[in-house]
Amino acid sequence: MTHFPALLLCICCLHIHFFSQGQKVYPTSAADTSPELTKITVRSQDILESFTVTRDKLSEHYIVPLEVTDASLIGKIDKVIRHEERIFVLDCDIAQAAFCFNLEGKFLFKLGSSGKGPGEYRELRDIVLYPSTNEIGVLQGEKIIWYSTEDGAFTGYTTELENIVLDKVSLLDSTRLIGYANNQCFSKENCSKFYSFTKDAKILNRYLPIEKQEKNLYVDYENPFSGGTYSIGFTHVLNDTIYTINGHGKMVPKVWFDFTDMASNDKYELPKSTKQYEKWFNKTVKNKTVKGLTFYHETNDVIQFKFRRGVDLVWGLFLKETSRLILSENIFADEILFINTNVGIHKDAFIAYFPRGIVLQISESLPSAENEIKDLINTYGKNFYDYMISLDGAANPILVFSKFKNDL
Repeated sequence: MTHFPALLLCICCLHIHFFSQGQKVYPTSAADTSPELTKITVRSQDILESFTVTRDKLSEHYIVPLEVTDASLIGKIDKVIRHEERIFVLDCDIAQAAFCFNLEGKFLFKLGSSGKGPGEYRELRDIVLYPSTNEIGVLQGEKIIWYSTEDGAFTGYTTELENIVLDKVSLLDSTRLIGYANNQCFSKENCSKFYSFTKDAKILNRYLPIEKQEKNLYVDYENPFSGGTYSIGFTHVLNDTIYTINGHGKMVPKVWFDFTDMASNDKYELPKSTKQYEKWFNKTVKNKTVKGLTFYHETNDVIQFKFRRGVDLVWGLFLKETSRLILSENIFADEILFINTNVGIHKDAFIAYFPRGIVLQISESLPSAENEIKDLINTYGKNFYDYMISLDGAANPILVFSKFKNDL
């Protein structure tokens, strides 16, 4: 079993390159003085070269290999929702379908099909769970088509929104949904990006785009709905601040990341023309300045996030109970399957996945010696081994459920 762990270690290392830029302007906005705002100070001196996730750092960890059939081939996973004994997997691009598996990964059914008839959809943009009625909805854009979580049957119900075409949708609470519509402006008086509404399509509130705040960074970056999909409650990522909707129905700041330590001393703006781009790019790379958050995923216990520093992508883990912050440029895993390509959350466990290409690489490197096979089964489980040896040139992604301990 000499080469297999080495392959996993290599695969689990996520060192991704991007570019970024920023400026040093100290916080002055109302968001920074909010008494309920959580401040996370990110300093360059605290960034580790690597961080290894081991089993003792997790309070919960299990994998679900997804069964491969002609009807259940998945290309890229966009979202995963677990509800009771069902796991729903969305592939918007390649398969253009939403699949249902049981907790062992056995394929059960698809949600609806492509078409224009009852219970059919022209496109898939998102899926959303409505647990009180055991329904799961497929977002087509202007409407949500609802299916039974038990057998995937069309329930006969659709949520049709008038003059609103949504890109993403999430459950706000037990009775309200919230959707994100990019560039949804019919006039200056009726311009909104976020809409809260009921299942019968009654619009409850419209949230205007948040004005970009200049704090310790000069950034022009917005990740509009990442937290709404992969976090508890609703969150909206804007630059270095996380917004949520409070009990009064207002969108307010919740978490602020202080990148002052890594902001540039020189104030310079984004290029105004393509001719200036190369000069601007080279300067931001050299200075290793920061540009906004690229993802933000939150449970009741921890916050996972990434941000760009120069050409590097830095991963962070913030433990709420102890306020400990772990920062690293590289993430490894030792004797467990772990990856931070998060696509969902279930009961404070992050749901991530290994793409099918990597799954096939792992399958091809399986050991052949009897003692090594026993060690592999003891480490990763017989379910994992049986799935791997069953692959014959075709594979589905493997889901990984991981919950970090509070006292790392």
